[in-house]
Amino acid sequence: MIVKKFEQITKNHPKDSKYGGDWSRPYEYATVLEELKSIGSNLKVHNACWGFEGCHVKFKNELEKLYGLENVVNSDMKESLIPNTHRWNILLDPPSEWEEYFDVAMCISTIEEIENFPGAWEVKGGKFHRQVWALHQLTRTVKPGGHVIITFDYPGLELTQFENFLKHEYKYNKDTALLSDGRHTLSCGLIVLRKAS
Repeated sequence: MIVKKFEQITKNHPKDSKYGGDWSRPYEYATVLEELKSIGSNLKVHNACWGFEGCHVKFKNELEKLYGLENVVNSDMKESLIPNTHRWNILLDPPSEWEEYFDVAMCISTIEEIENFPGAWEVKGGKFHRQVWALHQLTRTVKPGGHVIITFDYPGLELTQFENFLKHEYKYNKDTALLSDGRHTLSCGLIVLRKAS
């Protein structure tokens, strides 16, 4: 994987207040949408999540509007009654039809929560190993030349280990660290990777 971005999301990033709420930042989804637009317009998109509710549903609907219902797959670790969602625990192997299928796979504010996923403790090693394994499994759904976009909370992501793993220093701006619009007071980060062709 080629690292394109490994940085903190700041007030200089795009903002859309419709995604803000008690447990969501208005910068996070808007930044991901901007990244998607920079990649292309005719994309097959995989949106991996850990609970479709609130702003996650708004984001899902926006993706389907932008790329078409037939080009967007939304997956969740648990069964969902929301249309066009599939059950997939990101720690497990993806369905064979998803292997190297998507132009972009994304995972918003999920990878730092991997400890809460069923079967997480079966992945050997500590929290960092489980986070890397989830990244690996998500990457399997992307075709060569495709992209993976992840947002994460910090603290939450094992940042120092990821710096070593990605061989990139995390770009951090302490003056704009907190992008809270409610009780959420954690710094938010962004990883954009491109899968080698």
